[in-house]
Amino acid sequence: MLEYTTQTLTAWQGLRLQERLPQSQTEWAQLLESQQKYHDTELQKWREIIKSSVVLLDQMKDSLINLQKGIGSREYRSESDEKRKRFY
Repeated sequence: MLEYTTQTLTAWQGLRLQERLPQSQTEWAQLLESQQKYHDTELQKWREIIKSSVVLLDQMKDSLINLQKGIGSREYRSESDEKRKRFY
């Protein structure tokens, strides 16, 4: 996604560089409005990417906690079994 966004931005900026510069206040205002819309769209995409990343990180954290609990309880049971075997 990052690579795609970078390529898109580069292509978009490349197109802008090939065009003539705005000549009037109206053209400058239109250019700025266009850039603002593009920026807002890209910002929203990044917000969604970050939100998805946070959700995935939370899921991974929960999975690791459950794994740690599972390993801990298995070690506890194993130690208890060894103690019982020694006692009997």
